[in-house]
Amino acid sequence: MFRAYYRRHDPGIANSPAFGWDFVFRWPAPLWHGYMQNAGCPSIEELPVSAAAKPCPFCAPPADQILIEGEEVRVLWDTHPVSPGHVLVVPRRHVGSFFQATASEREEMLRLADEAHRILSEKHAPDGFNLGINDGPAAGQSVPHLHLHMIPRYGGDVPDPRGGVRWILPSRARYWSKP
Repeated sequence: MFRAYYRRHDPGIANSPAFGWDFVFRWPAPLWHGYMQNAGCPSIEELPVSAAAKPCPFCAPPADQILIEGEEVRVLWDTHPVSPGHVLVVPRRHVGSFFQATASEREEMLRLADEAHRILSEKHAPDGFNLGINDGPAAGQSVPHLHLHMIPRYGGDVPDPRGGVRWILPSRARYWSKP
């Protein structure tokens, strides 16, 4: 049922030991995928994203969530903002990873990020911004549709902002566990 074996060290494999043999324990794919789906994680087959189990919130957003519309990209107000003015720069095409986006989608994402920066600076007057992409479940991506977070930052919003995206507003980051 379960597979366990020893494998010779391979420097090309992440988490492989520096030398010697590596013990590998594998769950059968159906059991692992069932466990991960019950835990709310996308399955391996869903990455790259082709069809989500539930409707994608970025593919057909409500009109009041849209800040800017481009040909291939939209800027949306985040429905779980960690600060006033938090927006998402999202390709219209359902694509899971930044690395699967076309060159023109990436270019328009950056162009619209500039436009959003101008609008948010006028409307909210932040002191700085954090920009970030969570690419893949291991990186914290909870919606399997590429999106660039633009999070306005304000002087005093955290006692010590050093480290930026490493520690961005930890008390507000776990939106999924709040009622």
